[in-house]
Amino acid sequence: MAIIGSGNPVSMSSMNVELGDGATDSISLRTTSNTFGLSSPDSFSELYSLSNDSPEFTTALTATADSVDPSKVVLAWAVGVPTGAPAISAFTLKRATDSNISANVSTLSTNAAGSPVNDTGLAGGTQFFYRASATNAIGTTVSNDNATTTAARTAIAIKYLRQEEQGESNVFTGWISTAGSVASTKGELVLCAEGAVVADDSRGNNVSTTVLSENEAIADGTLSNGDTLFAATTGTSVSAKKPNDDLVNQETFLVETTQNNIFQINTSGVLSNVRSRTPNVPTKPTLVANSGTQITVTIPTTNTAVTREFDIHRSIGGGSFARVGTIVPSDSGSIDDTSISTTFVNDSGISAGNAVVYKVFAQNAFATSSASTTSDSVTTPSGVSFSVSPSLDPATSIAIFSDEFTPDSDTSSAVTISVTNRQGNIDVTRTQNTSGAFAIAAGASDPGTGATFGANVDNIDSDTIVVRAKFSESGRNTSEGPINNVITLTDDSSGDSVNINISCRVTNS
Repeated sequence: MAIIGSGNPVSMSSMNVELGDGATDSISLRTTSNTFGLSSPDSFSELYSLSNDSPEFTTALTATADSVDPSKVVLAWAVGVPTGAPAISAFTLKRATDSNISANVSTLSTNAAGSPVNDTGLAGGTQFFYRASATNAIGTTVSNDNATTTAARTAIAIKYLRQEEQGESNVFTGWISTAGSVASTKGELVLCAEGAVVADDSRGNNVSTTVLSENEAIADGTLSNGDTLFAATTGTSVSAKKPNDDLVNQETFLVETTQNNIFQINTSGVLSNVRSRTPNVPTKPTLVANSGTQITVTIPTTNTAVTREFDIHRSIGGGSFARVGTIVPSDSGSIDDTSISTTFVNDSGISAGNAVVYKVFAQNAFATSSASTTSDSVTTPSGVSFSVSPSLDPATSIAIFSDEFTPDSDTSSAVTISVTNRQGNIDVTRTQNTSGAFAIAAGASDPGTGATFGANVDNIDSDTIVVRAKFSESGRNTSEGPINNVITLTDDSSGDSVNINISCRVTNS
């Protein structure tokens, strides 16, 4: 019995007519029809399986951050085609930085059977998106409805100290801020920021320190409080490695040189007290003109945790700034040094009447901060001057009494001195050049002839000073003079002074 020829439609009724009731025969689907695709099915079961003949991802694409290498992501998938479907003709595995796979796109693989693929050299802390697609003659299939995301860990470099003591085992100390463990007045938190052992912080007593370096990893790109530090060699947190019993102080700090921070770490590998290695910018300085030649500069309430010294610069009369000196903060090198005031006295290169401003930098061996806000201007006072009355020459000499006198002693007339631009109190002293006794009395008003006379009178707080002198020659048996004895008035702050010559003479009667 002949069956329906190739290219003709097949129906159950026509088959029944051809075969007759109860008869059996076979039909070759391959020769009967070419409408099933490039390769015709061999059976009804194969015909059924061809309901979806584009590629199939039997295992969806996954992306996993590597547990050891912080710059690597491992990608895995499985893809194929149904039995009898056309083979895969194209495959792409792409990476991007957005979920639409349109930003910073890179093709990682074109090998459908290449799973797994290692995506290496990634920038830590960046979120990455991946998508795979497979194509055959029927169509293209994408690995996932949504792209897979992952974030790579970031590698960081850290340093810490090892303390080496002769005759003892070495210990890892980190950098510690406990005052009792610091040989220098400069705290070890400063050392931590510098990332180096500075000579003037040597511990002495047969104890030395060396700097150790190693690489670790964090989960994202920014070192922050609450982050976990992972050991680069194992991918696990550093709790089994550092800190441990070798780190002998609870205030241990590590220095991270990749992003230039310092931080503390607990036994679970969790970070805290993260701060920059660069010193804080000093607070705007304040000025006091102590005299025509001296200014006190105060650097108030500044965080000096990692400041080794202040670098002080001055400008006079609107001119260029120039360094005038450095000073160690009054306290530094501890995490608690958040509001420290420091005073610097500048007494060189300044003249009366100068308009002066200052700015300050904070520095350590690692970095120097930006300049502080420039101080308000202060003008040094004009120099102290004295005016003497009566006087033949106010600047040098007054002849108060020079006549002969026959008593055993006599006192001069009152001499009044006016002080202009006084900076401090006035001290009065005498210089005796005669064999006869020479004494003085002084005050803000005339001490009178009945005053107590002596060698000096100090701390007169007045712009007007009145002095008297007394000359005594016991026994009246020596003729002397005229000889100048001297009264000196000195401003005890500025140091300015004036000398008054007292001409003394005695004639033996």
